[in-house]
Amino acid sequence: ALFAVAPPLVGFAVYFCAWHSTVELARLARRANPADFRAGLRKVIAVAAPMSALAVLLAALGWCAAAAHGPLAPGLV
Repeated sequence: ALFAVAPPLVGFAVYFCAWHSTVELARLARRANPADFRAGLRKVIAVAAPMSALAVLLAALGWCAAAAHGPLAPGLV
């Protein structure tokens, strides 16, 4: 339903963050430690956190750099 009323980028972002990534994190946690889901999840988060933080930082820097060169095109927002 969200894809029918929201812009495609917003619909994809919500789908990716709310459904796809949570399902994949759970799968990886079960694979990391089949006997203890919580321990597996902690391990997956510990491995993924540094690269995730770097990705957020680079995205923020890119956004600021693009915004410094004038208004963003409506299609990019």
